[in-house]
Amino acid sequence: MPVRPTLFLFAPLVACGPSHPAAKPAEPAPDRKAACSAGDMASCVEEARTECTDHAWQIEFDRPPSLYVTAGGLSRLDRMNMVMLSTNTSEWLACIDDCPGTGTKNVCIPFVLPMHFELDKRTDCQETVRDVVDWNGHPAKSRLRDCPGELSEITYVPDLEDVQHALIAAGTIDQDGPMDLAGLVVKLNVGGAPVMTISSVQEAACSVFDVPAGYTLVRGAKPFEEARAMQPELERNFHKAQAELQKEIDAAVQAARTRVEPEVRKLCGESGYTVSDEDSLATCTYQLEAARALLTKAVSEELERARLDAEPKLDAALRDQVIEPLCRKFAPAQ
Repeated sequence: MPVRPTLFLFAPLVACGPSHPAAKPAEPAPDRKAACSAGDMASCVEEARTECTDHAWQIEFDRPPSLYVTAGGLSRLDRMNMVMLSTNTSEWLACIDDCPGTGTKNVCIPFVLPMHFELDKRTDCQETVRDVVDWNGHPAKSRLRDCPGELSEITYVPDLEDVQHALIAAGTIDQDGPMDLAGLVVKLNVGGAPVMTISSVQEAACSVFDVPAGYTLVRGAKPFEEARAMQPELERNFHKAQAELQKEIDAAVQAARTRVEPEVRKLCGESGYTVSDEDSLATCTYQLEAARALLTKAVSEELERARLDAEPKLDAALRDQVIEPLCRKFAPAQ
């Protein structure tokens, strides 16, 4: 898949406090660089927390969980009763109130599972940019990316470029990739299916990045090195379960497309598109508002139903295939 929806993520915009000019994140302080270079995510997160002053945001997606991020790239994700903190969104300090499989309480352990949004870097795509309806009162733009065999649409908000820079600093969005745009990416559609939608952004207090009080931290580079060694097997097992669920979702989306295809072809034909040519038909579904709205509505509704059905199964796979093995390794029963 061109996008890695490891988690099914991502109201009006609430802008609290002063606005800040967009700027690339500053270099981490020497202490943080040393801690991060040593591979100790616990110390790395703590150092990054001390750098947070007032540039932090809470990002709400169309479904839980929320993502918190600082200008310097520190992020927090709350997932399955875990408070997860990271400076690269690939390796996390996961603070768990009750470790599955061991029963150990209030412990922060290494957690290794990349959580990114990315599109394939391709050189055979045609791209066009146009103004679209405002996003929560902010002027918005859309980049249509027409590649052989794949159409995608990225909606972004230039006013919120500083939040985009924070997501890039955190590693949530690939720097210099197709989603590295001059504004916050608030919606990603691939093949007519919504992959990521941000519903609101608001400023956040730096205190949300504190390690929960009373939790025992697994420290040092060695535990995170051991977690990295476990990562390939953990990812393989989890992604196997995820792939089966993705097949169900893809089948549901395809059924929605098939259901509305006759009406889409009719609309496109009446507007002068060559409906016998699949590339022309695909272009029509992005360029013709009525066809795009019809397809998007059908796909979105079916995708929502399929995701709601899949999420408990995905959570169970994440608990059994990733969290429990890490708990058994780093937080054994006392």
